[in-house]
Amino acid sequence: MLQLILLAIAKLSTGFSIFYALIVVLTRVGVVEYRQNQLAGTMGLVLMTSLLALQVSHFVFLDSGIKFVYSQYYISLLAVVAPTFYFFSRPVLMADYSFSPVQLLHYSPVFLLYFLPYGTGFMTAFFIGIGYLIWLVRAIMALAQHREKFKHELYVLLAVFVIAFVAALLGLFKVWLGSEVFFSLHAIAIGMAFFLVAIALNHSPGLSKQVSEAAKHTYAVTTLSNLNLETKIKELELLMNEKHLYRESDLDLQTVASKLEMTGHQLSELINTQLSMSFSSFLRVQRVEAAKVMLVNEPSSSVLSIGMAVGFASQSNFYDAFSR
Repeated sequence: MLQLILLAIAKLSTGFSIFYALIVVLTRVGVVEYRQNQLAGTMGLVLMTSLLALQVSHFVFLDSGIKFVYSQYYISLLAVVAPTFYFFSRPVLMADYSFSPVQLLHYSPVFLLYFLPYGTGFMTAFFIGIGYLIWLVRAIMALAQHREKFKHELYVLLAVFVIAFVAALLGLFKVWLGSEVFFSLHAIAIGMAFFLVAIALNHSPGLSKQVSEAAKHTYAVTTLSNLNLETKIKELELLMNEKHLYRESDLDLQTVASKLEMTGHQLSELINTQLSMSFSSFLRVQRVEAAKVMLVNEPSSSVLSIGMAVGFASQSNFYDAFSR
């Protein structure tokens, strides 16, 4: 009797998940909230598609006994979810918008697990998932200092983590639970996570923006912990002294940061803490020092032409910077 009730709840969960995933894909991901971040939008679509495929697989197995859940393709789907969620949520939870091709190595298990025996690949996929869940809870707890801004939503995020963690643990005990019970519980866990996310988004439609703003404050003083500061300072000096990047009149923080493979917050903190000035002050100093050299070496050049040559947008800006 209990198993029949579990099976019924699992089917309802898969139905809700499939319906809600389609709604999210059509109305939110890549359309409204993530148009300004193509990576998050793309990862959101991949995440929803992967979870949708998992729930369809669960429903087909529980309803008709077709064992797609025992295929290598199912293992690949499991392996896709964790790194995709990481790339999808990192900009929101850590205010980190950087990306490099080497980070695609996160997806290497997707291909490696495909060639492993089903049992080994299944267990490995769940162990990998637990690793990403540890990252998730650390990211969520780092935002706890701002919980007064979105207290209830933070609890929802923690609840999603708990559900995902329990689901991952269930995967490690699949042999003892039995296939039907395990896949029922797995389907219910995914359905519960979708339900909690639906509640959070309904309560706070701008949740991702709120969390992202909190993350910016949270990591404002910790974004340099994994960087070689001396190397980054040297790279910054190279851009200015040898490549003369300051000559670009429309040069901004984000442009310089991208050339250094840093986020804007990281570069701003680097200049503030290591050079004791703001980015705008740093840029002004670079331009003024270059102008001094040109004024001495090119006495026939006009002050305006020198000011424009070193990147100032107008003569008045040059005079103001020079006087400072």
